Amino acid sequence: MDDTILRYTITLESAWKEACEISAKDTKSFTAEELLHHINIAREWYWSDPERHRIGRLNLLKARTSFITMALKKLGCEDEKIAVNIATSFSKIIDGTLDFFPDVEDTLQQLVIKDVKLALLTNGAGAAQQEKISRFRLNRYFNVRLIEGELGFGKPDQRFFKMALSKLKITPEQTWMVGDDLERDIAGAQTAGIYSIWCDYGKKGLQENSKVQPDKIINNITELFSL
Repeated sequence: MDDTILRYTITLESAWKEACEISAKDTKSFTAEELLHHINIAREWYWSDPERHRIGRLNLLKARTSFITMALKKLGCEDEKIAVNIATSFSKIIDGTLDFFPDVEDTLQQLVIKDVKLALLTNGAGAAQQEKISRFRLNRYFNVRLIEGELGFGKPDQRFFKMALSKLKITPEQTWMVGDDLERDIAGAQTAGIYSIWCDYGKKGLQENSKVQPDKIINNITELFSL
């Protein structure tokens, strides 16, 4: 779902910059530039660890508050309320820009018309992901919707993919996995025997040393129709 069919129309860096500017103006204890610098260091460290990533994505506000608190300590500030306010401000800024990628709605509509069985597999917290599903009425397209936070496991766990196959009543050989995350979407699905299509919307291409090799790479969701 995230970064495959839905995207933020503002960059993370811009959203963090805006949240830091708001906090710096309110607190007057540090500059926005200083705060942004330390938040960038702290968040890169936080999300770099796979286990922290798994735990953090199930409660983004708590995760963000955690590494913002680390950043504030570097500035001599240990007021947790400020950390919560910055995390909340960032969340409101970024969530307000969420929208479909270009051509996604039309593609999903065409797939439904063609009677293609669709399952939505998403990591993250149950409540947060359900809100997005409701907000963008994704149940119009996906009869099966699996959320990591509601099941206790998610991508790249084979159980996640096998549950989707079971609910759709299809085999791996009949299935395509379409996703943006090489490790969680592509490698995870391939382990379950599913043909995997990597969405490289930014046309960055695979790194030369990439251990994950998608079965197919697309730069626009509409390319699915030509496969």
